[in-house]
Amino acid sequence: MTKELNVLYFSNYISLFKILSSYKNNFNEILDLINKNNLKDIDKNFDKLSFKLHDKKLIKNFNNISNIIFNKAINKDIIYKLSGKELLSIFIFYGFPEYSLELDRDKADLKTIQGKIYICSIKIVSIWKEIINNLNILKNIRKIIEYVKLFSFYFVIHMNNDKMHKINELFQKWYEEEITKDEVKNRKEILEYEKKNLLSIIDDQQKNTIKLLKKFYKNFDNKILENYKVQCNLIKDTFDKAFWNIIKDDLQNNSPESFIKILQELKKNILHLVPECNNKNKLKKELDEYFDCEFIYKQLSGNSYTFKQFFNLCTYILGILEKLQAPKRTKLMKQEWKKISDNNTESLDNYKNYLKFLFNEVDFIREDINNLNILNKLNINIFNL
Repeated sequence: MTKELNVLYFSNYISLFKILSSYKNNFNEILDLINKNNLKDIDKNFDKLSFKLHDKKLIKNFNNISNIIFNKAINKDIIYKLSGKELLSIFIFYGFPEYSLELDRDKADLKTIQGKIYICSIKIVSIWKEIINNLNILKNIRKIIEYVKLFSFYFVIHMNNDKMHKINELFQKWYEEEITKDEVKNRKEILEYEKKNLLSIIDDQQKNTIKLLKKFYKNFDNKILENYKVQCNLIKDTFDKAFWNIIKDDLQNNSPESFIKILQELKKNILHLVPECNNKNKLKKELDEYFDCEFIYKQLSGNSYTFKQFFNLCTYILGILEKLQAPKRTKLMKQEWKKISDNNTESLDNYKNYLKFLFNEVDFIREDINNLNILNKLNINIFNL
């Protein structure tokens, strides 16, 4: 390194030292808000710090720090230059890894990107403390530059991962809304004006989802959504067939584990339809008595469980669902059940078909409840529709 270059770097180090020292009060105020020793008030502290880090004057100060670090002190080979706001995120990661990185500070996996960001944040804060206390100034200036450089590298990876995660979540949200629309359109018992209102509400939700997608995904195109739906439907159909074939094969091979798991899932889903109240406890006791999965497992294991018992269980469950659903839905449910149960002969296909029917009915009731909640949130009285 030439003498001139050495002088330039030394000059930049001095500039960085001066600016880091001049913002000593900012630094101490932020650390007071973090207050790592007071984890009881972690929610309150996090809110206070988040509010503080949006202060325009503070952001301006950290823009100055960022400018010196990335435009003067660091070589040109830096991958990403942090803004003042992004530099401030170091304190969020340092003080609240549970919220900002979904990381348990006591059990952090330091090999992950989140773990590396957390370690860099700890190092930067620790070195900054030494600098403002005039300890090993030149050595610590070099160290803080290297750790900020390292932090910026991990930060951009983390942000891109987080961005991809958000995009995936939004695509899935849009798909679920699309499925709900398809189900509403195909529901025979829903009156046309009700359908129109529900579809309008779901359309508005989808517009908001697409608006967010465009924000995160610059190359967004509606054709991507169409392709996404086709692929998701294909995966769903393939998984659905494979799942029910496994149930069928297990029953054929006298292996009742998967069959019992799906019965337990059905029982749990029925209970989820009932709000938390005394009636739920009453229903749970009733289901535990008449829908005893452990007893059914023992019978299946001993080859003593009959198709007639299974059919009686399905009839009992239909009676429960009838009480939980809208009266206009009951007639259609009975008609559909009659169609698939007319040929009430013992067969593995009937085990599968009856269970699929019950799961679909539970889904219909859950969807009705969700739609009602949507209307209530929007202060729409269904009786005035």
